[in-house]
Amino acid sequence: MFAGWPEYNGHSDNIPGIKFTYPQHPKFWFAKIYRQGRSQPMITFGPMSITLLLCALQGSVLAGLLFRTQRNQAANRCLAFFIIAFVALITPYIIGYAGFYDKWPWLSFAPFSYTLAFGPLIYFYTVSLVDKPPVSRWPHFMPVLLQFLAYALVF
Repeated sequence: MFAGWPEYNGHSDNIPGIKFTYPQHPKFWFAKIYRQGRSQPMITFGPMSITLLLCALQGSVLAGLLFRTQRNQAANRCLAFFIIAFVALITPYIIGYAGFYDKWPWLSFAPFSYTLAFGPLIYFYTVSLVDKPPVSRWPHFMPVLLQFLAYALVF
């Protein structure tokens, strides 16, 4: 079948620590591989989740430093909120690769992603660098509020 993989023989193979269960079709026997002796999913931080976690931590530190800066305060705060929104966007990937969704399936609909905030934040960042920022900012963030309410309703 596949190089290095055991052929389908109609029963479980004796590989220590792994139990193979074969579905109806023999071609897809590898679809259900279970670890023996574990009743609950385990949270493990692999290379992908650790890399994304380090990126998220770096972004959080950078956003905190930008938020505290006194010079060019309006532009730096817009950029800090943009970085926080991006960190929130990659959070589901971090916890997904680590196995949080297997252990706590209700986290699948947690409202982490606020992609509608990217446009207004980049716009206000650019305007505050070039010109004086506009007085009324909140009408631009109404779609973000609606996105949050929709996600919170599902969650």
